[in-house]
Amino acid sequence: MTRLTAYVCGLVAIDLALFSAIVPLLPQISDRLDLSKVESGVLLGAFSLAVVVASVPVGHLADRAGMRAVTVAGSLLTAVATAMFALGGSFPVLVLSRAGQGIGSAVAWSAGLAWLAARTPLERRGAAISLANASATGGMIAGPLLGGAVASAVGVRAAFLGAAGVSLALSAWGLTEPDARAHEERETSLRPAVRAAAREPWIAISLGLIVLVALVGGTLQVLMPLHLGDAGVSQSSLGLLYAIGAVLGAVTITVTGRVSDRRGRLPIARIACPLLGGAVAVLLLPLGTALFATMLVLLAPMQSVLYGVGYPLSADGADRAGLGHGLVLGLVNLIWGVGAVVGPVAGAAVADALGDRAAYAMLVALSFAMGAAVARVSSGSAPAATL
Repeated sequence: MTRLTAYVCGLVAIDLALFSAIVPLLPQISDRLDLSKVESGVLLGAFSLAVVVASVPVGHLADRAGMRAVTVAGSLLTAVATAMFALGGSFPVLVLSRAGQGIGSAVAWSAGLAWLAARTPLERRGAAISLANASATGGMIAGPLLGGAVASAVGVRAAFLGAAGVSLALSAWGLTEPDARAHEERETSLRPAVRAAAREPWIAISLGLIVLVALVGGTLQVLMPLHLGDAGVSQSSLGLLYAIGAVLGAVTITVTGRVSDRRGRLPIARIACPLLGGAVAVLLLPLGTALFATMLVLLAPMQSVLYGVGYPLSADGADRAGLGHGLVLGLVNLIWGVGAVVGPVAGAAVADALGDRAAYAMLVALSFAMGAAVARVSSGSAPAATL
């Protein structure tokens, strides 16, 4: 693992930790500030909304101004926003701090991953980006511990000031790494670049893969725990199931990235999409609780395969189209954010109206449709060399 890979892994790990740390704190914050459910939702959603709004602009800025400067600035913003969260005593300040953390997240996943893609040789790009994706799992596991056990032991202020210190240290680390930006030969003007991205099949496929896994994951995260909860599975058991699935997913992402460097991204995606659809189709059967719980665990690594090929494929597509990595990865993060918002809402709405099986059938159809789209894209030519 290179120093830059380790650095970007640290960025995304602290990002996901901060994203999820608020969950165990929400009841306490809601009681202390007398928040309504809508206000609590705004506090949760401010982070994700900022990611959706900022991903493309910060990726575009990284291509033009330099990926190191933008990434380091994002780490500094995360440190300031996290300190605000630690010290803030009002609803507007907490919302503003969450939005600041969300912009920092957009920087990590757009400029940070673009920096890693630009500095990593093509034959190792999938492995490097997949390691960064896998490290996000550690952040998702650490986040509830930060907001739960750690905050209970040392206090919310100390816990989040400590997290702010980690972000500050990461910003200092980033200054020691070699910079990267889009070469002059690449299109960096926003509108022409977006049009060029829309015409490049590999970028379109990468966006489709990421929005598919966001829709599938978001829907399953709503319906499957509710089903198991109704069947009598405890909260702690659900947490264990998700933790096991997360670990398997992290391993799968890492392996997928390495294999895709050797075998190609599209052949893996062509197989993974219908396999995911087939696995979701199992949920249409009258499963017992134990089998249903087993599927919850098994579906996690199957979704991770799409992350493992989707992100590096977008960088490969940027090479083919002569575009900056920052802009393209910004588009990927934008589409992920949209899918992550739409998936739980749309899936739950279909389930409410027609039943859970109808929602699962919708995911099956989307998975097979995406597999067909991948199959239509030629995978015979090698990725273009990085310019």
